[in-house]
Amino acid sequence: SARQENNDDLILSLETQKLWALLNEHNFKSALAQKYPAYKKMREISLADASAFSDKLEAIPWGAYFIDYSLLPDKILISLAQHGEVIDVCPVAIDKNFLRQCEIYREILSAHDPKDFQDKYGYLHKLPDDGYEVWETIHEAGLVTSEQEFHAAREKLAKALGDVLLAPLAQYLPSAGANIIISPDGVLSNIPFETLAYKNGILIDGIDVSYVPSLSVLQLMHNHGNAEVVKRKDL
Repeated sequence: SARQENNDDLILSLETQKLWALLNEHNFKSALAQKYPAYKKMREISLADASAFSDKLEAIPWGAYFIDYSLLPDKILISLAQHGEVIDVCPVAIDKNFLRQCEIYREILSAHDPKDFQDKYGYLHKLPDDGYEVWETIHEAGLVTSEQEFHAAREKLAKALGDVLLAPLAQYLPSAGANIIISPDGVLSNIPFETLAYKNGILIDGIDVSYVPSLSVLQLMHNHGNAEVVKRKDL
């Protein structure tokens, strides 16, 4: 159905979920084979799909971290891998307003000041829950008018999004000197992750950030020796 409708975002999400499921199956069968040697001789067991997924993991450059984000109805599935192995898969719960905050954050980054923002998108308002919304008309409460309030909105959203998208992986990622390849999903594709709050600064302070549509595309680039395709996203 997704292919018939040419829904690329849904296709990528489903393919990613399929790959992680295949990996879990592969790990489970490998554990059985180690515990029960006779299990290897069972002809009906095939690891072809899992082996194909392992080949994709081999395309991740040595020393680099590959992060995949898959959007689900009420959570984001964040998967972290390095060359040849998956490090962790973290399901992170999100509320119904999170994706809207992602959109507003991108809009704020594209505007110079509150006036420029109003001309492009409408009137930015701060909500009681510390989130933000944009309306075509002025609501008396929460209207962002000063440059100080505008910059505060950008910083608050950078931290809120970083807490969801980056903080769950902080225990695995270094503070500086790493290369991260990000595969975003849906509206997350519009976010420059390098601007998000990370540890004591923002991600780009010490991390080199690149983007790729999927692990399959990364493998294709690897097979063709075209590492230059993965470049930093323009702000």
